Amino acid sequence: QVVPSGYGLIDDLTIDLEETEMRIADLQKDAYNFKKEVVIGAENLINGKTMAEKVVRYLEGRLYHRDAVLEKLKLKNTSLQHKKQKLES
Repeated sequence: QVVPSGYGLIDDLTIDLEETEMRIADLQKDAYNFKKEVVIGAENLINGKTMAEKVVRYLEGRLYHRDAVLEKLKLKNTSLQHKKQKLES
């Protein structure tokens, strides 16, 4: 059965759209958490200024989390590539 080339493009665009929606949701969640934990939670009650230590701690935590997710995805990608090679052989 011949599949028109337009269907592949539609599938690619649908996947891109879903990835973009996931990224937007992730960014909205990050912005909410930052506001909750740093902007409001790190405010000094006496002078109203944000405490720098909490901002740095929050950003370091986010970087650590992103690095952990990145490493996990790299391992998963390598595993899937090996499985793909086995199936093609």
